[in-house]
Amino acid sequence: MAYALVTVTSATLFVDAQALTPDVLAHFGSHIEAYAASVPKDTASILVDPAQCNVAVFSAIPPALRKEAPSIVLRHKAIKNPVEIQGMKSAHIRDGAAQVRFFHWLQEAVTSGQVITEVSADKKQQQFRRQMVLKKS
Repeated sequence: MAYALVTVTSATLFVDAQALTPDVLAHFGSHIEAYAASVPKDTASILVDPAQCNVAVFSAIPPALRKEAPSIVLRHKAIKNPVEIQGMKSAHIRDGAAQVRFFHWLQEAVTSGQVITEVSADKKQQQFRRQMVLKKS
């Protein structure tokens, strides 16, 4: 597990250096620190998303330096390009078709007196999802 502290002028990776290969250590050099080793003294504020940050890291940031706000990274990841949007639409259509097949099977199975458990229903639902053909275009 690693964390990054990104400022306007630098980026520091907080990670267990023993878990890194010599090549990675050589590449990043002085930009690697032990977990939350220190907070830069010249820092005006540190943006932190309490919903995404673990308690240990959150607590290591002095309250006077903490600026709590939703992650700007998550906001940007939520913006989808046309290819991603089309992929999502296709996935929803395939999943919807699989769900219709599953519900039809479930209704028929219950009507015919079959005993359906949560596990057997899940397996059948996954089977219908696997049957959906992925089209690459």
